Amino acid sequence: MKYKKYIAIVMATVSLTLLNVVSPVAVAHASAAQTKAEEALKDNTEEVQQEEKTEQKEEEKEQNKDQQATQEDQQESQQDQQEEKEQAKDQQTTQEDQQATQQDQVQEEQAQAEEEPVLTEEELAAKEKEEARKALQNDPNHVHNYKWIAKMNASEVAEGTMNYMCEECGKIWFFSPASPYVCFEGDTAHRIATAAEGERINVKTSHFINFDKQVMKALADRPDVSLYVSFLDGEYKGNRVSFVIPAGEDTMALLDENGYCGFKFLGGKYGLTLEQAAEVAEPAEGEQAAEAAEKTENAEESVSRTEEVGTQSE
Repeated sequence: MKYKKYIAIVMATVSLTLLNVVSPVAVAHASAAQTKAEEALKDNTEEVQQEEKTEQKEEEKEQNKDQQATQEDQQESQQDQQEEKEQAKDQQTTQEDQQATQQDQVQEEQAQAEEEPVLTEEELAAKEKEEARKALQNDPNHVHNYKWIAKMNASEVAEGTMNYMCEECGKIWFFSPASPYVCFEGDTAHRIATAAEGERINVKTSHFINFDKQVMKALADRPDVSLYVSFLDGEYKGNRVSFVIPAGEDTMALLDENGYCGFKFLGGKYGLTLEQAAEVAEPAEGEQAAEAAEKTENAEESVSRTEEVGTQSE
């Protein structure tokens, strides 16, 4: 459109020039046409400027829009980076917590290991046996075989229990209280009966001084098992001494007419060993020290005489 107007103006100017030569009237008409053309050119110029301004504004809007989009992208990128940092921080915190928990567990296990007493081979075997029994209790295919079994109290002078229980898994159907001596004898006999092949059963007591028939019968039924006994030679006090009944002995022949067998008698037959002399209070004077030494010497001589008697009886 604007180019056509430029062309019209040029043509009007050319016509005016030509008309100046030809006629004054024509010149006047051409001059009017030129004036109109110039006005049209002016209008066209303003229109063009307006269009350029409009185009410039549109371009500025597009640029602003692009800048805003770029800023939004940068903000999103920054937010993503911030979230990644926070996630990394959370992961690090989680790892630190896990490491702290593991360290606490290790320290707790170490503390428990330090607190737990060192078990002897016999105690360790008994613990493993008890764990196997508990596992067997939860076996749905296990068939219980109940019988009466004596169980000693932790304190040998306190009442124990007679338990109607499964010997294999240890499940108790019911129980009743029993005297300390009955439980001592029954528990010893049961340990002999359930011992591993060739095992030595260890018995340590500070209260009892003999066995009854059921212990001797248990040894007779298990000729592969030996029995170690540690007791006090002064009936509940005195020196701690011990003896061992070897495997394969005719133990039923050792019972007296009442069905009992004393520890001193067994020590005389199989030999007593002095494990620990009776504790003596520290003497205040030299004479008391000499008296204590004399008592210890007498105890050793007593053991020696007992060994001689056992040798002669054999």
